[in-house]
Amino acid sequence: MIMLSGWRWTIDQPQADGSVHSNQEQFDREVVRYVTYAADGKTPGIQTSDKPKDWHGSKYARLCPATPFAEQTVAAVAAYCAKAGYAIIHFDQEVSGPASTSFCGSSEHGHAPGYGPWMNQAMAHLYTRIRRECAPLNPDFALSMEEPNELYIPWLNLCQSRPNGLTNEFPMRNPLSQPVPLFSYLYHDYLVGWVAFYPWRSAGQHRVSMAKGFAAGMMPGLHLESTYRFPAEERARFQAFLRTCCEFYAGEAHEALFAGRMEAPLPIAVPQREMVGKNGPIRFPAVYHSVWTTPDGKRCATFFNPETEAHRLDVPGVGAVDIPAMGVRLVALPR
Repeated sequence: MIMLSGWRWTIDQPQADGSVHSNQEQFDREVVRYVTYAADGKTPGIQTSDKPKDWHGSKYARLCPATPFAEQTVAAVAAYCAKAGYAIIHFDQEVSGPASTSFCGSSEHGHAPGYGPWMNQAMAHLYTRIRRECAPLNPDFALSMEEPNELYIPWLNLCQSRPNGLTNEFPMRNPLSQPVPLFSYLYHDYLVGWVAFYPWRSAGQHRVSMAKGFAAGMMPGLHLESTYRFPAEERARFQAFLRTCCEFYAGEAHEALFAGRMEAPLPIAVPQREMVGKNGPIRFPAVYHSVWTTPDGKRCATFFNPETEAHRLDVPGVGAVDIPAMGVRLVALPR
């Protein structure tokens, strides 16, 4: 997988040796007229940052999605990456679509100035082109985007989401504390996904975050480098639990977690845990579960226990069920 940073055009990018790589001349000559403009239609949306190691760069702009230049640029980069062997093209920094970041007041780009349906139409047109041009280049081609949106299901194979978060950082906003897998509940049988697993959004509860993501029917998207910083004992436990969950996802529970339709969770009494977040205490269950209907019509529940102790739960319609320590369990449910 390679992650394309939306329609962002980096102008200045600081380098490790202290120098700055700049394409200011090319930008002024070839690009500036195609970026998003302020409401006055005259001021290009050029932004600067003095944050060290800002992933945006120290100066950057955003191409207007409605311009042929923007579409051609992104499509060409995607095709280059597909030819280079990247099976998955992931369109990042376009959270649920371009409306939140692509405001453009220009009257020269072929769209009505301001917000409007042109934003969705431009993204749909781009996705159509990426699929048309990249799919023949790689038999395993797949298209993914950051944070799902119903409008783009027809073009996507995957979506990146964060229903596994334990902190009230993005995509949460105060006073909310934890996300829920609403998109999976509504659309999992149409679009599967992968979680953005960043340990710093797990509040130190890495295995809990992993369990929550798998329970939502999501594959793990690991920031692997961060796991090297775990204490040795916790890293070993994390890796063991990850292997268990991956084998479960790819094996016994595959028809549910990959191809199933998510149902409402069961009313199960589960021990609760508590941790202190940035804005107060956060409660979460010791064991995560999800309910699924598989393509052949069978109902089942999947259980993920990230703790080092086993738990016995009373499952409605089934009875007592033992969930092993740092283990998983698939339980058939009555229809």
